[in-house]
Amino acid sequence: MTTHTHRQLYNDIARLNTCPEDENEFVRWCRASGHLELLARNCEQDELIIAVYGPHTYLRSLFVDRTIIDSTTPDTLLEWQPHPSEHLVSYSWVYPDGPVSLVWEYSAEDQQFLLDAESPIFWRTIDGVNDQYSPSWEPRQEYLHAVDAHWRPDRKAYSKIDKQGDWLDLICVTAPKFDEVDGITLVSFQRDALDQYLAIRDMMVVQMFDFNLYRKPFGTNSSWDNSERSPLQRSEQILFRQQTGTGIVGTRGVQIIPPKLTRRAAEQHIRDSISWSGPNEFVEFIILDIRHGGVRSVSSDPASTTTYFDMKDNDLPLEMSPAFFRPDVLSKYGADQDKYHMSDSYISCRNAWGLRYRVNDANQISAYICDLRNLPTNEQLYWKLSNEEPKVGLSQNAITTDFLGKWLSEDEPLSALKHILQTWRERQVPWWRLIDQSALDRITVPVSESRDEWQNSILILCATIVDGFEVKHLRKEIKARGGDAQDSLRSLASLRQIVGKFENVQPNKTLPALRELQELRSAGGKAHAVRQGGLSQAQEVKATHDTFRAHFEDLCTRLADDLLLIQRVLTDNESSDA
Repeated sequence: MTTHTHRQLYNDIARLNTCPEDENEFVRWCRASGHLELLARNCEQDELIIAVYGPHTYLRSLFVDRTIIDSTTPDTLLEWQPHPSEHLVSYSWVYPDGPVSLVWEYSAEDQQFLLDAESPIFWRTIDGVNDQYSPSWEPRQEYLHAVDAHWRPDRKAYSKIDKQGDWLDLICVTAPKFDEVDGITLVSFQRDALDQYLAIRDMMVVQMFDFNLYRKPFGTNSSWDNSERSPLQRSEQILFRQQTGTGIVGTRGVQIIPPKLTRRAAEQHIRDSISWSGPNEFVEFIILDIRHGGVRSVSSDPASTTTYFDMKDNDLPLEMSPAFFRPDVLSKYGADQDKYHMSDSYISCRNAWGLRYRVNDANQISAYICDLRNLPTNEQLYWKLSNEEPKVGLSQNAITTDFLGKWLSEDEPLSALKHILQTWRERQVPWWRLIDQSALDRITVPVSESRDEWQNSILILCATIVDGFEVKHLRKEIKARGGDAQDSLRSLASLRQIVGKFENVQPNKTLPALRELQELRSAGGKAHAVRQGGLSQAQEVKATHDTFRAHFEDLCTRLADDLLLIQRVLTDNESSDA
């Protein structure tokens, strides 16, 4: 995937590496003005080039202490002979049997300024393995740990989760396949994180670059014979010399890049990024003022509300005052289950933030102002769009758990159904297993009038219950009862045969709720599939139950009855066998 900036840098480098056909253009190209402009421009972008390996272009970077840079002459910097670091540390000894010691990356180098320099990346290979996975590029571990980045193969980057719950790519890597000719390797670091790290350590990035620009193949129309070396040149933060031969120009230099932040600013950025103090901006919501009664607007700013302990000293609304929202506010969270996790009363976003909520009798979503204030500002603004005055008060569940401090009973249809499945899981019953360990939490009652939300709840419910039945065990149960356990029998058909024999009724008359659940899914996941009578599934459900929520809760009640019947039948057989 990588970032837009990384892809743009890669395309720019590939374009600059293309030798022009026109002779005048070729001469200008050889002077490397485009390459130098790219390096200077990159210093102002949101990603910094750390390494480039490709035709005509070589760039390598180091982290170097600021005091060393200040005391090092330009000629010394230009004499740096870099090579891709393969090891942070390795073993060394005098052949054949001298004492073994550890050698750290640049400890054996001649240049004094390199002794305390640090390579930001390492080029690692597996000896004897020549495939697309070798070589690999590993960032310096100290840096990875400091910025909390982790390798994400799907993003081709070392990434972290930001406060919004989104992936933030901190180190992007593009590398050619092992057998790719003239491929380009590019490694870039996200600038904000890099600047903070450098400022805290009082270090700078030193880039060494080497551009050899000529027409291929080398030697046919180009040569270093009788070449001339230019004096030291300066351009912005870049120091370089050029060697001009016949049909070839080599540009060798360094660019010194200090962090854009002072240490104090970097410290504040780091504290803000790690702190859980909430957003710097707050949003006004319409709330039900449970202290004074009535409806009013109040800011999510903590200074605008009070607690039970401090209320005697002010006249502010209580922070447990709820705001109410249209049910479609939850739609975006159910649509992206990779990013968001939803249960009956809680939403979390990759542990970046979380919000408890409830659904009242008017199908409104309620959330307390003390919880809304902890959302990122953009999330608060999203919820504000659905904010409305309360049609009724808080749900009984909210009052029971949040104000009376009691546990909810298992009387709610979905809770009762989940309780049965959880019991089966804990008992490790042989006829059913929980395939997806997070599935029970992800089954939620649809609250909006969105057909897609209702259908998604049906699909998750069906996958959790129906797909969890163990067909092989059910066939054994049929045989144990003297039935014909055909290989073509699936789980529901097997269950209906077992229950039908137990109750002495036709199998197709048993387990009606499970059959309905499977039929809803078997329409190919299409909630608009037209049934007999010209009504779609969704229309038929709305005509019968008024709302998707009412249908789902009714279905859960009937499913619980079916599951208890299955449990009684299969448990009865186990008792008989015993």
